[in-house]
Amino acid sequence: NIAECLRGPTEAGLAFVQGDAEALPLESQSADVILSVESSHSYDSMPSFLREIHRVLRPGGVFAFTDHRPMDEEWGERRTMAALTKDLSESPLAIEKVWEITDGVARCSEAIADFKEEMLSAAHLSIADGAHLREILHCRGSNNFEKVRSGAWAYKCWHLRKGY
Repeated sequence: NIAECLRGPTEAGLAFVQGDAEALPLESQSADVILSVESSHSYDSMPSFLREIHRVLRPGGVFAFTDHRPMDEEWGERRTMAALTKDLSESPLAIEKVWEITDGVARCSEAIADFKEEMLSAAHLSIADGAHLREILHCRGSNNFEKVRSGAWAYKCWHLRKGY
């Protein structure tokens, strides 16, 4: 993803960096905005990640964040939406706004289902890669699609800010 981002035109001060989310390869107070999309569910420690975000953000900096989590403990006790919400509320970042987007994600997945299937068919993937991508993309009929559609998983977006 970073290689793709670097192919296009860049803005002054904009950087794409690969690194460990729990040990960000950035200087303290070096970022105005940090964006995290659908990746935190794979981190070992959400509190460690949030401490890193706080360390790297400049005072007044914004953390824009979205992810999904199960409502029950199917991924473990610390990986539910309730645990994520608790971790965010206990972090040193101030929550300014929260959006519940589960229904919109489910409707969007349904609306673009045919496009996703065409894209996967054109990619000529192995059976294993195709099955894996069908789950990641929440294709119609996949386990992930059904979890979101049924409400077993929830999606939320947060806008958080580091204090001055």
